[in-house]
Amino acid sequence: MLDLNSLDVREEILDSHPIIKGKALILTPMISDAYKKIREKVWLRHSGLFLYAQPRMGKTSCLTAVQKMLNYEYPEKYTSQLEADGTKSANFMKDLVKAAHIYHKSRELYPELLERYLGHVEAQLAAVDGDHFVLLIDEMQNISRDHYGVLLTIHNRLRQRKISMTTVGFAQPQILNRRSSLFVGEATNLIARFLSEPVSFPGCVGKDDLRGILRSFDQESEFPEGTGWSYTRFFFPSAFAAGFKLEIYLDLIWSALAEIDRAGVSHLPMEHVFRIIEHLLLANRRDDNPDFKLDEPIIKDAIHSSGVRQFVELMKRAAP
Repeated sequence: MLDLNSLDVREEILDSHPIIKGKALILTPMISDAYKKIREKVWLRHSGLFLYAQPRMGKTSCLTAVQKMLNYEYPEKYTSQLEADGTKSANFMKDLVKAAHIYHKSRELYPELLERYLGHVEAQLAAVDGDHFVLLIDEMQNISRDHYGVLLTIHNRLRQRKISMTTVGFAQPQILNRRSSLFVGEATNLIARFLSEPVSFPGCVGKDDLRGILRSFDQESEFPEGTGWSYTRFFFPSAFAAGFKLEIYLDLIWSALAEIDRAGVSHLPMEHVFRIIEHLLLANRRDDNPDFKLDEPIIKDAIHSSGVRQFVELMKRAAP
């Protein structure tokens, strides 16, 4: 049994912490709202929808969280994810096969790869007595018209096998331009199947969003698994036992963030918000004691370290 109150013990296992490994999965208010919308469409077996946001707003983390929640809530469905990279249709089919971890020969052509993929989906669903496949695609703005044609074929072939398919995309706003180009090209069948239901995904819009994020670090995260120790408690066990919570410093953190000139930029990028919080935890962990408190200099140092100010400046320049 690990003595997590010991700094030496915590330092020994620090490298395996999700924050250090870049795998921290925090259920933010934005992810919760997105999941509610996606869940309804999946439950109704809609053929496709897509979520879009500016870079660094947490789309990939949202995808990971959505897949885990779908798997938990709907064990009779089969989910798979793909990161789209904009290659040609033959490679796209191969990418789908690889993403699903399906064995294939190196020189197999599109028809063989397609059949392998369909057979794999059918087998996965048969194992759980299900008939609904959910494909989650990251960077969906990279999907070309040819790719959508491949996805349409997969949808239709699965339907012949009495299997429903829902495609959920996670994309940057350029996907709206892609949708417009498909309209111009009269590919309304592809739009109807995959791009008819857009969902906007904001970053950290307001103080209540930040409150929910801080609360997740304080209460809803866990490391090591099975211990019941939140991330905040792991880094500051003595202070935590004395009542320390990140949420207590909501006003101080929000006031410091408000000093950033965000004219024309309504959302704080989630990646940088997480960097701020992670810096607060990591940089100050050795100062843990029952009287430890955050103050304005500590918080401003974390904001400076995150690079959020520079990123907001870039976003302002890129704004139309």
